[in-house]
Amino acid sequence: MLTHLYDCVLLIHTYMNRLKKILRILYLAVLLILAVSGIAITGAFLPGHRERYQNKMVTMEMVDREKEEDDD
Repeated sequence: MLTHLYDCVLLIHTYMNRLKKILRILYLAVLLILAVSGIAITGAFLPGHRERYQNKMVTMEMVDREKEEDDD
């Protein structure tokens, strides 16, 4: 009777360990899916470099140089 009970306990123990591993993998997959969907919603994976500088005008000042022709 005790050996049968011991076998049942071992069987339950092995199933619980397998269940824990499966739940850990599922938990990790859910976290990864949530992270990817959060990045996709915000658009962080797309580079915003082109749009940032697309409508910006070039602002340079020309330096006026006096001609030194008067010295000759």
